[in-house]
Amino acid sequence: MYRPDIIDRIVATGDVKRAITEANAALPRSRPAIDLRNRQQFSEFQPPEVRILSPTDELTTYESTVTLRGEVLFRRGMDMPSVFVLVNGRRASGAKGILRERPQAPLHVSNQLTRVEVKRAVQLAPGRNVITLLAGTNKSISNPVSVNVHRKTSQEIKPDLYLLAVGVSAYADPDISDLKFADQDALAFADIWKRQQGRFYKTVHSRVLVEEDASSQAVRDAMDWLDHSVTQHDVAILFFSGHGVLDHRQNYHMVTQETQLSRLRSTAIAFSEVTQLIANMPCKVILFVDTCHSAGITGAKSLVRDPWRDLISDEIGGVVFASSTAREVSVELDNLQHGAFTYAILKVLSDPKYDTLRDGLLEINELDLHITSIVKQVTDGKQHPATQKPATIRSYPVASVLPK
Repeated sequence: MYRPDIIDRIVATGDVKRAITEANAALPRSRPAIDLRNRQQFSEFQPPEVRILSPTDELTTYESTVTLRGEVLFRRGMDMPSVFVLVNGRRASGAKGILRERPQAPLHVSNQLTRVEVKRAVQLAPGRNVITLLAGTNKSISNPVSVNVHRKTSQEIKPDLYLLAVGVSAYADPDISDLKFADQDALAFADIWKRQQGRFYKTVHSRVLVEEDASSQAVRDAMDWLDHSVTQHDVAILFFSGHGVLDHRQNYHMVTQETQLSRLRSTAIAFSEVTQLIANMPCKVILFVDTCHSAGITGAKSLVRDPWRDLISDEIGGVVFASSTAREVSVELDNLQHGAFTYAILKVLSDPKYDTLRDGLLEINELDLHITSIVKQVTDGKQHPATQKPATIRSYPVASVLPK
């Protein structure tokens, strides 16, 4: 129970001694222990403090932008922290990549502390905007500080949806077991969201890659399309149905149709590429992953550090729906002609009874609640989806309720 990686290798090798040796060799190299009772080490890891000076919380405005003014306090002798400005949990629109503000010249306010001021024009979306300020070093990051700004508009402005769906059932590598419905899952997933065009979204733009069309290059090209297309006011949804695999260094990869297990680096999609894509995009981003052991996406208990956890950090700001917990298999059901997870998504998005709030909209929390319930029901409790989002992102609507 404490070392499932060893159990896996015992099953594979039938040799306890060899299993222990191989499992220990695969662990990340240990780092020197940190003792926060040591005054010097404590100072090195003490995070900066941030404050928002303006705008005031619950400000209402008709303007499309507001000026954020803040300050960062950090220990003298530390490197200048990177400063992050988020709107609704996503980086404020601007240069590509994770936005790192350039604070004004530092002012020493005491023998121990340095103060820098931050000033930034922030674009507002219609409705409520949660503006968040963070600051961090390579060793620690501050607690987020947020204010709510409400932008009123004279007319309703609908966002555009940009959707990328990838599904692979049949694989070129004979060592990768084929699936039954992953390609059908991707097609049905894209179709159900297309029905939101003219309802919740002004336009739904989609790219669907299944079977032999889902090569590594095609997936990367589609990721570039997303990166270059979205604006701060849009929503991006990514869906992957198929296999995922860890390499010998415990790096997670999405398996494409052409993936060769002996050549993961060149034939699969490293999840670090997906994380970077989500960090680059300025809009709301939701990731649905229907893979075996998709687990770790939400930081489920795991012996090895999980790269998916970076995605739901405050700085990256992704919302993740995972099909199963760390040690589970994502079930495909012949009677439903879909994976259980995808079937649940389709059911929730197409039936008005899942509108728990009775407001004609489906929010992140409503999707989470009902998808989890349906998957547990149709798999007799064998599979448990897991959903997680950063603390800086509140539940928000993502779809209109469709008529029966």
